[in-house]
This record gives sequence, C-alpha cells and structure tokens, in this order.
Amino acid sequence: MLATSNAPSRPRPRTAVSPTLFRRLGLAALFLIGTGLRLINLTEPSMWHDEIWSVYISKLPLGESFAVMQAGDLQPPLFYLLLRAVIFVFGENIFFLRLLPLLLGMLALFPLYLTARTLAGERAAWAASILFTFSSLDIIFSQMVRMYTLLALTVLLSYYLFWQLMTASKPGWPLWAGYIGSTVAMLYSQNLAALYLTGQGLAWLLLFRSRPLFVRAVAAWALTLVMWLPYLTTFLQQAGGNTFFPKPGFLFLLDSYLAFGAADQAHNGQPFSLLPVAQPYLFLGLALLFWFGWRNLTERPRERLYLLIFWLLPLALCWLVSQFKPVYADRAFLASAFPFLIILGASFNKFGWPVSKSQQPRNIALLPGGLLVAALSVWSVISILGGNYVHNDLRGLAQDAGRQLNSAAGGEVRALLQFNGNAPALFDYYSPPGAPPNIQNFPPASEAQLNSAPGRVCAITSDATDLLDFPKAALQRFKTWLTAQPSQKLLWDKQYPEETLRLQCWEYSK
Repeated sequence: MLATSNAPSRPRPRTAVSPTLFRRLGLAALFLIGTGLRLINLTEPSMWHDEIWSVYISKLPLGESFAVMQAGDLQPPLFYLLLRAVIFVFGENIFFLRLLPLLLGMLALFPLYLTARTLAGERAAWAASILFTFSSLDIIFSQMVRMYTLLALTVLLSYYLFWQLMTASKPGWPLWAGYIGSTVAMLYSQNLAALYLTGQGLAWLLLFRSRPLFVRAVAAWALTLVMWLPYLTTFLQQAGGNTFFPKPGFLFLLDSYLAFGAADQAHNGQPFSLLPVAQPYLFLGLALLFWFGWRNLTERPRERLYLLIFWLLPLALCWLVSQFKPVYADRAFLASAFPFLIILGASFNKFGWPVSKSQQPRNIALLPGGLLVAALSVWSVISILGGNYVHNDLRGLAQDAGRQLNSAAGGEVRALLQFNGNAPALFDYYSPPGAPPNIQNFPPASEAQLNSAPGRVCAITSDATDLLDFPKAALQRFKTWLTAQPSQKLLWDKQYPEETLRLQCWEYSK
C-alpha cells in the first residue's frame, strides 16, 4: 500500500469529444448561424402579394378559408393552418408571421445532414450543410410568408425516409409512420409535391425492383394516398385551372433551380433576381464543384442515381407539363436544391491537406471552384441582407395612394382602381385610415361614381396587367373615360421596387 501510494501518478489521458457530440455541436452552431442570418431585416420590406394572401386566407373563418382555397387558390391547406395558429397566438405581427417559414426552412438542416451522410458520406454532409446555411436562395424564401420552406422540409424528409424504408432489412413502425406522415404533409403543402412522389416511383423502378420492396413501396404509397383522398378532388380542380405563367425554356428551368444559381425572372411578370452577383462566374464555380462531386460518387452508383432523380425528374416533368398548359412552378422547387447541394458537397470527399503529389491536380482544379462559390455566395448574402433585394412595396404604394386620395377636397369623388388581376383585399391591407377601398378593374358602378362629380382617381397596374386580357381591357376603358373628361391632371406616377407595380393618380373635373 505504501509503495502504491508513493508511486508517481500517471497523467490522465485527455477525453476526446465523441463524434456524436461533435455532430450535435456542429449542427447546432450552423442552425444558430443560419437562423441569425435569416433574422436580419426579417420585417423589411413590407409583405408582398402572396404573403398578404396567406395572411388573408388564414384569418378567415375556417369554413370560409377552405372555400377560398378551393375556389381561388392554388395551394393545399397545411401552411395556412400553421399560420392560423401563429396569428391566433401572436396576431398579425410581421416578425412572427415570417418566423414560421424561417424556422421551417432551418429545420431542413438536420434531415439534409442525415441524407447527405447516408448517400454521400460524412464530409459531403458537412459541406452540404454549410452551403445550405449560407444559401441566399434559402434566405430569401425563409423570409416569405409562404409554404415553400414547408414544402422543401417535407420533401427532404420524405426522400430520406423513403431511402431508409427501401434499404432497411425490417423497417419498424416509427420508420413507416415517419415516411407516411412526411409524405402526406408534403402533399398537403404545395400542389407540385405530386411531382416529387413520381420521382420516388422511378427510384423504386431503377434501384429497388424486387417483389418484397414492391409490396413495401405500394403499401406505403397506398396509405399515403388514402390520407390524401379528402383533398384529391380539389387538387384535380386546381391542377386543371389555367394560370397566366409563361412557358420556361428547358435550360432556363434548370438554371432557375440550381440552389445558388436561381434566377426566376418569368414568374407572374415579376423579375425576381435571386442572386445579385455575376452569374457566369458563379455558374463556373458550381460546374467545377458538381463535376468533382459527381465523379467522387462513382463508388456509390445507387446513391448517385437517387440524388439525380430527386434533383432533376420533378424539374423535367414540370417543363414537360408547361409545354401544354401554364404551370405555377417557380418556388416549388426550392426542394430540388437539396440533392444538388449534396452532390456539390461530395466534391470535397477526396480533398486532402497538406496536398500530396497524387492529389495535387485534383485540388488545383477544385480550389478555384470552391473559392468562386464561397466568395460569390458570401457577396450575394451580404447584398441581400444589406437591402438590395426587395419585393413589391405594397405598404409604400398603399400609403401613397391614401395620401393622394385623402387630400381631395370635401365633396369630391375618390376612387382607387386596380388593374392587375390580384384580389382587392391585397391592396387594402396597408391602406391608411379613411382611404377608399380599391376596386378591381373598372366596373359600371365605379364609372357612374366618377361621373357624378369632380374628384381624384388612382390606378394600380403592373407587368401582369399586360399578361391578362380582362384587366388590360378594363384599363383601356378607364383610359378612354379619363381622356374624355374636360380636364385632368396627373398628380402622381411612381414605379415601386422591381418595377412590377405602378401607381398613377389624377385630378379631374367635369
């Protein structure tokens, strides 16, 4: 005992951080960084058309809300129901309204990491997670009171759990419940989610074609579709409806949804330029990373094909449908960014440092692509968060219209006319007290009101006015009426951010 007690003590070995703890800490750090970035300027600018429409539908009594969705909307109810709960608790505070899609978007970080680690390896999972955290595309969509981040989250969960369901030897009930629940949520999030379900069908056909897996897949899809049946009639009605969205070119469609290289300049006549950077240079960087990522996944042929189907099949189907009828496609494909990011992340699977002679040619070619993507992505994020990306400023437009009309003399007619096909409730959301409600187009009642006395009239137009026949014809009737007045004076003429909205106000006499 004395010998033992007098023996010099040995230094205790350092306790290494376990891989599990390291993953949790790393993902938590990325979640906090990504959330912090998306919180910057969260309440600016004002909500735009579709955001106000989301709030409007979610505020209606439940029965009326479903009736409006069935008759006049293009989307399923899940996001509106979640937003209804937010409004019930926090009211119409724009911070909390936008916090919902922000958190839904950031939650995708965790299934993205799991999917990437399963399909492409640990290093690819970290690279894809970092790219996602700093994705300007996701930052923009996370600040919209719309269902796009919800769709992206549920699609990613559905694809990850479908792979697990097909590769597990004996899937337990939590896996079955997780896949069916996420897929049902996906179908109730956005109508183009059905295209992603077809991708899983093709994946089964090419990768999992065996009798036991066929029974497993059909059982999962059947249970999913049974839970989707209550909405199926509405889906078919909405899918058959016509919209005025233009046909995208195939190359344009691919470029529009490459996660970082998004440039949706065709939707609704609104030039959403999601990346205020030099696109050709960014595309070069992405192409280099994609090439190396694709080659590094050669050793995982099934996983690589699964990612390719997940990424491109819904885009190709959308393009095919768009050649026959207009399609509301643009923001639905935020989900297609995930497999693309995973392939980009795989480009670093064989990256080594310090550089050995065998790795030197690969690293010399890979580093410029990585530096281009990193530098231009940071530039894009800084530019966006600095206020260089804005939507239609409905708040400013409504306040300007209210000031022009409220300054009319007593007894004068005041009218606000809208010629762009949107619901009148959207332009009344930010109207100041005392401003007249806006009237869609130029109905006979409005013409009779304007003919009753001198006064002031304002007209709201947009790029969409030229795309739709009925507001274009109504605007022409209004201009004919205005020209026929004994005198008129233009008081206000302003284009609002992105130059998609225009407000003009006149003073006229009889």
